[in-house]
Amino acid sequence: MLRCGIAAALLVSTTQFFILTHANSEESWYTSDQSKAGHQLYNNYCAECHRPDLSGGMGPALIGPTFKQRWGGKSVERLYQYEHHEMPAINPGSLTAKELLPITAYILEKYGMPAGVTALSEKTGQRLMLPK
Repeated sequence: MLRCGIAAALLVSTTQFFILTHANSEESWYTSDQSKAGHQLYNNYCAECHRPDLSGGMGPALIGPTFKQRWGGKSVERLYQYEHHEMPAINPGSLTAKELLPITAYILEKYGMPAGVTALSEKTGQRLMLPK
């Protein structure tokens, strides 16, 4: 009887893990490859002002409480549009979507959002809200 109970509990736990893992992969914010590319682009275009660790310098921090206070509860698309029109500060609007979407993915990774199977796009960014 005890073995049946343990087997049933294991089956339920395994099923719950599979469902949660599957749900998380479908709720992805960006792909791992996209964030890796974004890391390099961030270093090329953003790190000088925002520091390599995103902690802020001449530009504001892109992680931590100040960033969360400003962007928490807002859509990723809004953040992306801000980056697109206002950044880099020395030449606003000069980066393309092919550059900015991976940079945004990298920022999302550092914000703690999960990678998954769906790449970040302007369309997916409309439905994704940054946690407060």
